[in-house]
Amino acid sequence: MAALPADPFDAVRWVRARADKRGYVTVDGREYVAGPARHSRELLVGVRASTVEILADRGRRAALLPRAWGAGEPVRNPLSLVPALVARPRAFGESTIRRDMPAGLVEAVDRMDAAGRRQTLRSISRAAEASGFEAACGAALRVVEGGRVPDDATVDVLARRIAAGGAEAAGGADLGVYDGFLKGGARHAG
Repeated sequence: MAALPADPFDAVRWVRARADKRGYVTVDGREYVAGPARHSRELLVGVRASTVEILADRGRRAALLPRAWGAGEPVRNPLSLVPALVARPRAFGESTIRRDMPAGLVEAVDRMDAAGRRQTLRSISRAAEASGFEAACGAALRVVEGGRVPDDATVDVLARRIAAGGAEAAGGADLGVYDGFLKGGARHAG
């Protein structure tokens, strides 16, 4: 028998699909969200056993989504909606991404001006590349709870801590041990 090939075989079926006015493509009877920036365009869709990859202009990946079977809600990645919102931050009020974010973050973003919204959404997008959407939103929420507009560096560092889990995710190191020192010092001073 011959040796197996060095590169694994990519079991994929490529189909062309036209996105509707919302940026949704239909493959095998199920809707997948390519993103509003891809509306009314012809896209190349790679259907694999567990994923659906949507490619846009020049083979650039527009979305990588889990494959869904049967009837149901459109399959989407909230992060695919962020670039359109960064370009048009006033559209945040009507976006479906709101249901994927913590309520406190949505309320804070609603109160921001267009520049603040754009910066917050851009920070979430950049942090989500390394840490995931939920961790990035959690980090942005902690920043706005602190009374600041999220910036790229702060959201990225916090999102990485949240994604890593542990004490860092809960708000940093446990400083309770120092309370014991203070109580012990108060007995000796008194």
